Amino acid sequence: MGSVRQASKPRWLDRALALIERGGNALPHPATLFAIMAALVIAVSASADWFHVEVTHPGTGKPVGVVNLFSIAGFHRILTEMVSNFTSFTPLGTVLVATKVLRAWDGFDTALN
Repeated sequence: MGSVRQASKPRWLDRALALIERGGNALPHPATLFAIMAALVIAVSASADWFHVEVTHPGTGKPVGVVNLFSIAGFHRILTEMVSNFTSFTPLGTVLVATKVLRAWDGFDTALN
């Protein structure tokens, strides 16, 4: 006769990974997360400006104030500096090239099958 296997109790690592997976599946789409974080940064900059928050620049010793992004000037700053912020972020080039290579490889792999 065949032996019946008893279901073993899941190990703690399996339970922890299942918990992490459930948490990850509960997150919204990455674009939604980006929009939420951007809105949060804008709101924090507005409230910090309202409370007149300043810090001291460690190199010059001069006070540096907060830029209120929830204003017309802040909105113009976001729009005018968007491209330079995007292009001056060094790791982004590596990520974009890796993404292109992986997409190309996926297309090549699909064509072979």
